[in-house]
Amino acid sequence: MDCEEFCTYVGAFVDGELETERNLEAFEHVNTCPGCAVRAAEIPALKAAVARVFSEVRVPQYLQDRIGSSLEPHVMIPQLAEPPSSDARAARLRLKVLAPLGIAAAIGAALLLWQYWLSSGSQPAKVIVATGQFVTDVREQHRLCVDRRGLGHHDASLPRDLPGTARCLSNELQLAVIAPDLSIKGFDLVGADRCGIMGRRGAHVLYQYALTGAPLSVFTVGSVTELGSGANGSTRGRAYFVSSNQPLCVVAWHVGPQTYAICGEFSEPNLLDLAGAVRTASLAGPDFHQPAGSLLAKAQ
Repeated sequence: MDCEEFCTYVGAFVDGELETERNLEAFEHVNTCPGCAVRAAEIPALKAAVARVFSEVRVPQYLQDRIGSSLEPHVMIPQLAEPPSSDARAARLRLKVLAPLGIAAAIGAALLLWQYWLSSGSQPAKVIVATGQFVTDVREQHRLCVDRRGLGHHDASLPRDLPGTARCLSNELQLAVIAPDLSIKGFDLVGADRCGIMGRRGAHVLYQYALTGAPLSVFTVGSVTELGSGANGSTRGRAYFVSSNQPLCVVAWHVGPQTYAICGEFSEPNLLDLAGAVRTASLAGPDFHQPAGSLLAKAQ
């Protein structure tokens, strides 16, 4: 089963509705494809968000009556013991007028959520296995900064806020340095400096996962040609270069003349999910001030 075929069955797969043979094929694919794993993992959250939108819509009485009339004769629909008051009739009339508008608004909101999900990091990315010296250097730089400096990883000349740090480093290094707000994902800023990656000019922003204390590195350097280009020689679209050799997973991508990389002791699907949030910042540049993934977090 390839990615295109998996996307056809992903809904039924998540709901446990596939027949045994097809389900095994989907299960095997999702365990080997990080992009499809992220897509499958976020479907329940999307369904919950849509359910919350529609839960606020009241079913109009005329629709209830039509449903009731189509039921079997022995199915009783509870009725009011007394005729409704004039206030109740007026309220029911308002509901008949406004309910279609409420339903339309709910459907519109659900479609917006679905459209955002399709255009966000939930889509299967073009994932290319990256090996070689660059991946080794990313891991080595991450280890050096974490082991030698740890919580002291912040140059005193840099601002302590994320937007200020990004702008300061961008102006100094002449790179589109990013320092995204990852608090919604559970990460706190530890510090930033001009570490680059093993001699390459660039910036290093270090975060810490609040639940476990695990560090996460976000690097910005000039374009790294040895990383390779995107599929078919192009870096357009969502093309990630992934190396998941444990314990440190590396995800890297190109945006213009910059190469960005994140590194940490996280599973490949989790790091790809983070890459979607960080990449939003890399596309927007150093003036991106919104918490990464905030819109999706509000919808979940």
